[in-house]
Amino acid sequence: MKLTEIKNLRRKKSPIMYIQEFNGTAVFKLKETVDCRVCFTLEKFPLGDFDIQVSLLDSIDHPPDPLISVLKEHIQSLYEKNQLP
Repeated sequence: MKLTEIKNLRRKKSPIMYIQEFNGTAVFKLKETVDCRVCFTLEKFPLGDFDIQVSLLDSIDHPPDPLISVLKEHIQSLYEKNQLP
């Protein structure tokens, strides 16, 4: 299982400055290529830490926990490289 990319990544407007919300489509390489709509939030804490919450909006014939774990790692990488919209 591999996460190829998150395409159509868009930031939603949020009234709370330290919480950023995003929507996109994750492309996974399982037995075949599968697209799954995702929603995630990135909450920043005062001392520099942050928390990532991920929701899969489409059902996939695969256990969700490994997919969410891979997504969180990818999102953290995008955040650290300042590549989120």
